[in-house]
Amino acid sequence: MIQTDRYEAILDALTELREEVVGLRRQMGRALEELGILERRFYTVHEVAKLVRRSPDTVRHWLREGRLKRIRMKGEMPGNDDALRAPA
Repeated sequence: MIQTDRYEAILDALTELREEVVGLRRQMGRALEELGILERRFYTVHEVAKLVRRSPDTVRHWLREGRLKRIRMKGEMPGNDDALRAPA
């Protein structure tokens, strides 16, 4: 009887946790939609900075160090670091 009660309590707790995670995922999806970055393949320096709450200069530093991948999009000028894209 005690084992059954424990099992049911654990099952209830896991069910509540799952519901909370589902709710958080919905909230996160709405927040990403509001930021306009849902299902994007690349982000600008400024977009990455906003996402990680760092300055664009910090993101450029990370790009130069190789901590982030970068891709120069076709037609963008070679000295314009703001035009660099970080893959999602």
